[in-house]
Amino acid sequence: SPVIHSKMYAIGGKYNVQVLKKHAFEKYENAAVGHFTSESFYKYIDVAYTITPESDTGLRDVVAKYFCEDLRYYGMFHRLNKKLHRYSDLTVRIVNRTFGGNEDGTVLDESEEDNGLDSPGYY
Repeated sequence: SPVIHSKMYAIGGKYNVQVLKKHAFEKYENAAVGHFTSESFYKYIDVAYTITPESDTGLRDVVAKYFCEDLRYYGMFHRLNKKLHRYSDLTVRIVNRTFGGNEDGTVLDESEEDNGLDSPGYY
């Protein structure tokens, strides 16, 4: 279950057992594939955001990826909206994944950004 895998991931991170963390991450990601449209997916969001530190983006990125899939297939509805309001970090990840400058949804760093001052239409 993704909940168990996420807890093992958190334990691996807390005690710096990278092999456990990596294995749990792979299991979590594989398990999430079949669950992102299910009711239990919303529990996975809560678990990923409550047991991992903000600086650890592994599970959070997986959640954002499948959250975007859910949005694409079903559109915005109450449960998704509640999670976006509850976890601002998730909201930022969704926006970055949807509109980010890099293929993986990450934000362009400052050296890659065009400030738009010389772009047509931005005068």
